[in-house]
Amino acid sequence: MVCSASEEWYRDAMPGTSPTEITAVDLGFEPVTTHTAAAFGLLPIGLFLAAGRLSRRSGCFDAKPGQVDFLGRGKITRKFAQFLEPAGVDFRMAGQEQVAQVAREDPDRLGVLQAPKDQFLFLLALDDLAPDRHGGRHEHRHDGEHDEHAHQGEAQGELRDPQGRLFGRCLARCIASVLQQQQQGVVMELGAGSGALALDLLGELKRLGVLPQRYYILERSAAMRALQQRRLSGEPQFRQRIEWLDTLPEEPISGVVFGNEVADALPVKRFRWQNGRVSELGVAQQNKQLSVCECCGDAVEKPVQQLARIGRWEGDYQSEYCPTLPAWINSLTDVLAQGLLLLIDYGYGRAEYYHPQRSMGTLMCHYRHHAHDDPLWSPGLQDITAFVDFTAIAEAATTSGMQLEGFTSQARFLLACGIDQLMAETHTADTRQFLQLSNEAKRLLLPGEMGERFKVIAFSRELPEDVKGFAAADLRSRL
Repeated sequence: MVCSASEEWYRDAMPGTSPTEITAVDLGFEPVTTHTAAAFGLLPIGLFLAAGRLSRRSGCFDAKPGQVDFLGRGKITRKFAQFLEPAGVDFRMAGQEQVAQVAREDPDRLGVLQAPKDQFLFLLALDDLAPDRHGGRHEHRHDGEHDEHAHQGEAQGELRDPQGRLFGRCLARCIASVLQQQQQGVVMELGAGSGALALDLLGELKRLGVLPQRYYILERSAAMRALQQRRLSGEPQFRQRIEWLDTLPEEPISGVVFGNEVADALPVKRFRWQNGRVSELGVAQQNKQLSVCECCGDAVEKPVQQLARIGRWEGDYQSEYCPTLPAWINSLTDVLAQGLLLLIDYGYGRAEYYHPQRSMGTLMCHYRHHAHDDPLWSPGLQDITAFVDFTAIAEAATTSGMQLEGFTSQARFLLACGIDQLMAETHTADTRQFLQLSNEAKRLLLPGEMGERFKVIAFSRELPEDVKGFAAADLRSRL
């Protein structure tokens, strides 16, 4: 079946050619999940398809008509051969010296694969392996609390990765790098959602041998607190460390304070800027119908004019800003005597946020996996969120005496925390479970999913060593 599928792809990808005209060249690429090849032969096939598409679409490889250059190490190339030699594919092996020679003589040939560990090709492979079949999109997907299908699967004892979800395990590695620098550190999560992330995070911290002295959950919703308690009640080794809070602790703590998709839920002010004239956008009711209306802009005049100078807007421009964000950040920094403040959310630096081309702002609404931009539809039933201005976060935190530890995309953060290693180390005989894990990785990493839209920012206070997660890329220049 694999050969048949390969032949079909050859015909679609390269009309008029035959499989015998395709050459796979080993140039030293090491895929992230080598165990997958041995178990199923699925990911190598995905890598081969990705490499084929890459070579044809980018034009970066010096390939003859009807020829595909494939980058892979010997072991993986031999795995390809096992499945594809019956289709007539000719595999040429290249050692490290040949790789170096190609890089010297024809560096443009390797131009696409300059990212660490060839991450780009890895992401393409995941896209081939586990395409997302869900039509709707919802931003809140780190712990699956809004994923009804995931809940159903977990209730039946299926689908959930037995070693914990990838996001929580990677986040735990970052937090562990802080707890290892402290004697009795604590962790405080701001709004724990369904509690799934807390469970995954604590499980990985236990495996790493750095469980916090206390795990605080700041949760003001009684319904969400009950959900979290039900989920976590089955783990007595964690339950004794968990404490729910209604407000921030009165006494400063040492450890990690983190918020996952919290800042986007803060209320924002919408505004309209027309050739220098500012008005605030509000909601009016007429004939029992809600509508957007323009109000006096005195309350938003000063901050909007400052943003206009940064964005260099022309004509008609609509957007939003969060007036309570600085005060919220200050309250978090005040409670942290030593340690790390870590925030994960979707957003931009200020220059990108208020770019002239983003003339309608970032306000988004979510209802049952469907995203739209109408905040007046089904009021009270849908989530209304806006992207986060990470520059505003950085300004507030540094003004409060915190040191900017790092700012990067979610994909680069997770890769720096070893998500590729976790994938490679995860062994399961359940094909369905593995495909779910692969789909999760794709959702977290791919640029079209959460990989680039979500950002991670961290601030430290009196930490002697660096924090894990920000070595892959530093995006501070975008703040």
